[in-house]
Amino acid sequence: MSFKRSKYNILLRVDKKRYILYNSLYGSLITIPNNKIELVRKLLTDNAIIHKETLWNLLKENSFIIAREIDEYKIIADKYDKTIQQSNVLMLQILMNLDCNFSCDYCFEKLTGEYLLGENLQKVQNFLDSRSKEQECANVTWMGGEPLLSWREIEVLSKSLKKFKRFNAKIITNGFLFNDKIIHSLEDNCISGIFITIDGDPHMHNKRRTCKSNEDAYNVIKRNIGKILERFDTNVKITININLDFENLSHVKQMLNDYKTFKNSVNFSISRTVRIDSPELEIPEKHFLNIQSDIYQELTNCKVFNNEMFIPERRPFGCFNECNNGFTITPSAQIYKCISEIEDKKPFGTIDNNGSISTNTNNSFWLKYNLLERNDCKSCNYLPICMGGCPKKISKIECKMNKLRYNNRLKLSI
Repeated sequence: MSFKRSKYNILLRVDKKRYILYNSLYGSLITIPNNKIELVRKLLTDNAIIHKETLWNLLKENSFIIAREIDEYKIIADKYDKTIQQSNVLMLQILMNLDCNFSCDYCFEKLTGEYLLGENLQKVQNFLDSRSKEQECANVTWMGGEPLLSWREIEVLSKSLKKFKRFNAKIITNGFLFNDKIIHSLEDNCISGIFITIDGDPHMHNKRRTCKSNEDAYNVIKRNIGKILERFDTNVKITININLDFENLSHVKQMLNDYKTFKNSVNFSISRTVRIDSPELEIPEKHFLNIQSDIYQELTNCKVFNNEMFIPERRPFGCFNECNNGFTITPSAQIYKCISEIEDKKPFGTIDNNGSISTNTNNSFWLKYNLLERNDCKSCNYLPICMGGCPKKISKIECKMNKLRYNNRLKLSI
């Protein structure tokens, strides 16, 4: 049998003693001591090497070396085509309102006070009822504004979503409005994931993410998280996001120390804040990635994180909106393919009284977009874990930064 190296091998130097060899298609990862790296390079490029070499067998067993007849790109392309065209899964982001009980100083949303109610709520119900007869599975993310302001309406729509054979939901919230009634009903409404932003210690969080009722939002949110974990343990996965910039950079450590009490029960995500209001507070992206990596390393050292969670997973697509059945629904019962397009007021379509989508012709981007037509992606060894990234942010700079992000994750995984 004839062999070749995989197209999707990624070789990274960790330090003076070690390298990482990772395959983005098969998910295999091994560490290589510095004194073996030249041999590995030769084994991955020189077909004349005797196949009985022990290290060669290790590379083959982990799919860094594969049979010559395997068409790896076809494996990716077939999976991509099948996923974006699949007809049995509905993927939705539903903006329940454009209102909030917080006034965050860096918020970019246009909060008009609009809610998904009345006739528009009924249209979305009809849409979900109709789709439940055609499709087996629904994956929904409840969003806002602040979606917990619309909890009653979320329960109404969840009744329609339960008509699908499988229904799973996540919610992106500031975490303040959870009460015992909502917490107890999370499972009934199939919510398995909660994303909450906390921006530092109590003083800094309450300054940046000010509650309009002037209450101590930091400690209310922490108490709510404790109640959710007490009731559901890890059956409801909580991810705490930190929006990081120069304003709150020195205030994150105390917050992380507070939340170490929830060890292994919460996940952390460190994001770079885009400060339209105060651009001088933005951390340059390359510098931010180093800071992000240092914070994750500290969390790993404290056993808050398991190293293996940093290993990138293979993705079926760059964004769920690439899929034929991936949509964002607004309070006005309009359909968008990307949440970033809402401000332009060019919807992909509108839900009518019968629950059908009347498609507009003014948004041809998503009708034409296909990752497989991007030649720069075809030759990239990060393709299986990136899948082109955000289709609306295509650029060489963004591509370079994505690779740096993945490299940082890989180095944290060992």
